[in-house]
Amino acid sequence: MSFFKLSVRLKIYLIALIGTLGFLTYLMLNVGGGTETSRQLVELEQKQLPALLSINNASLSMLEVKSFLSSAISSSEKSFIDDANKQSDNIITELNSLIERQDKFSDLAKGLRDNYLKYWSLAESLALGMIDGTIDYDKLTDLSKNMNTSFETVNVGIG
Repeated sequence: MSFFKLSVRLKIYLIALIGTLGFLTYLMLNVGGGTETSRQLVELEQKQLPALLSINNASLSMLEVKSFLSSAISSSEKSFIDDANKQSDNIITELNSLIERQDKFSDLAKGLRDNYLKYWSLAESLALGMIDGTIDYDKLTDLSKNMNTSFETVNVGIG
């Protein structure tokens, strides 16, 4: 049975049938793609967006911690260290909430928290030592270098 031997009426029906099948195929592909896109947007809204907001909050709090510690050293007031400690607690809380979620951000948050705790330990001891005058100035350069390296490691991990 050749296409050329068919009557004009059947050829018109075949063209309409092929057009309908093409449209239905297009419609199925479009609905499938739309459904997948919708699923990805829901995942983004429910999982990834809150994690990114938590990381952003931690990043902003880190800058505040650094600012409070700089103010504490320049003014020799321990009250700024207390403020930095509050912000530090906020950072750790944000990172711990990410770790508890047990998703793809958990491992990143664990690394960031560990590096941040190292930074905080160094920064707090440096600030307190400089305010109290108990810091060993021979070790100040190494301590500052380690503190800045830790800060950059956390900052790069967050950014």
